[in-house]
Amino acid sequence: MGRRSRLSPWKYATFAIITLMLSAVVISAALLGLDLDLHKRYERRWGLNVWGYRGSVVGPKRPGEVRIVVLAEVQRSGSACLPIRRFRRTSKRS
Repeated sequence: MGRRSRLSPWKYATFAIITLMLSAVVISAALLGLDLDLHKRYERRWGLNVWGYRGSVVGPKRPGEVRIVVLAEVQRSGSACLPIRRFRRTSKRS
């Protein structure tokens, strides 16, 4: 029977911290990969971009450019119709 080696408290704490940090990195990488995969998978189906908004990603604003934000509920934004018809339909009702 071999003798059990005991770690000093300092080595035990260091080992525990490294193990927890490595676990957090692996889990975070797995969740990031899953998130990117789901974004790619549903990008075309729902018309969402990488940030979760409809349409393509808009770059930084140019000088003098004005942007308008439109908030609407699911029924008014037309989740089942073509993107070109969504805003027109909503704007005519208001």
